[in-house]
Amino acid sequence: MNTYEVKSDIRQTVTIWIAIISLILGNTLFRFSNFLAPLLAKHFSVIADFFAQWEYLGILSSQITVATIFAFISWLFNKYLWQIPCINKLLGVPNLNGIWEGVLKSSFQENGVHKIIDMKLEIAQTWNRMTCTSIFPSSKSFSDLVCLDSESSHGIMLKFTYTNHSEDLSSELTQFAGYNELRLDDANTLSGTYYTKRTPSTRGTILLVRRAPEGDINEPLNAQ
Repeated sequence: MNTYEVKSDIRQTVTIWIAIISLILGNTLFRFSNFLAPLLAKHFSVIADFFAQWEYLGILSSQITVATIFAFISWLFNKYLWQIPCINKLLGVPNLNGIWEGVLKSSFQENGVHKIIDMKLEIAQTWNRMTCTSIFPSSKSFSDLVCLDSESSHGIMLKFTYTNHSEDLSSELTQFAGYNELRLDDANTLSGTYYTKRTPSTRGTILLVRRAPEGDINEPLNAQ
């Protein structure tokens, strides 16, 4: 998974809050350990030697505690906490995890008719990382650079560059780059445009609906 850009200051804000919480919890645990350690040291000499060794090295247990708590909360937030609905709503960063199914309408024409292709978009997302994999009947595209723009005048936009790899052995063009720009119309609908950097260049529209947990599509799809 690649890191993705969020066009807001929310990540900095979250980091500051995690640091504050870590300091509070770390100092609380440090005070408790200072109270408990002497009592235990009276009965267990190994504990007394342990704390003496830390002091000799010039390392405070409070520093270790705060750093450990910060690392743990950061990991927990990145993997799970940000997805909790009430927290996610405050963050303003949508959870796009899942399989999105729909159609791509291309500027490329066959017999004077614009080509329509079935596609899937698999999105794997954490708080810091995201991968977008587009699956077509004879090729796959893998995201390179990803941006989630929640401050766009057009609404929440998912923008990413990609590299397409053909699985058609008869195709002369086995790889090309492109760009997708998709708007989150509602919690389960993405729509937008795509462009390819190939010869000749193609462009078109995309309409996707997130697959429901039981595997059903949330609503019928129509090509744009």
